[in-house]
Amino acid sequence: MVENSLSSKVTSLDECINVASYRGASLKVCYTVSDNKIHLVALFTTPYVKDFDIGKATIDSSNPTAVINSESHCFERLHDFQGVVTMSFDFKINVLTISGKICIPLADCGEDKVSVLIPGIISTIN
Repeated sequence: MVENSLSSKVTSLDECINVASYRGASLKVCYTVSDNKIHLVALFTTPYVKDFDIGKATIDSSNPTAVINSESHCFERLHDFQGVVTMSFDFKINVLTISGKICIPLADCGEDKVSVLIPGIISTIN
């Protein structure tokens, strides 16, 4: 049996990462590692709105991937800007991979991908 858990050395870890930027808009993901889970918040910034929360997700060993999509919500304040964030955690190598895509009204879309090594998460084989 494979068991995934946090190391006893790490009680919590908080960080924010810019995932993608395009023509004045950006996607940022903030994450907290605690209680054997990675809690994520996706934030969208446009020239009109700063750090608008487009969604939250939690990743753990049972659910190692999550998608947050601003298209699935009606955010009047985003003025037709769209953002999609896809996140997955590989417990074997302790890497969080975040992909982001931003679409700008009357323009195009930009996308990027970031991988982050998260210390303190261990995987043990019993």
